[in-house]
Amino acid sequence: MPTRSPPYTPVFTHHFTCVNCISKILSCKKFSLIIPKK
Repeated sequence: MPTRSPPYTPVFTHHFTCVNCISKILSCKKFSLIIPKK
């Protein structure tokens, strides 16, 4: 039904951006952990 927009879309996009941010932070932490052991 195109007349009714799904209410979960903003929540999904917000969750997706949150996951993206978390993955970026995790990768940054990995780099900060790897660099000092050089």
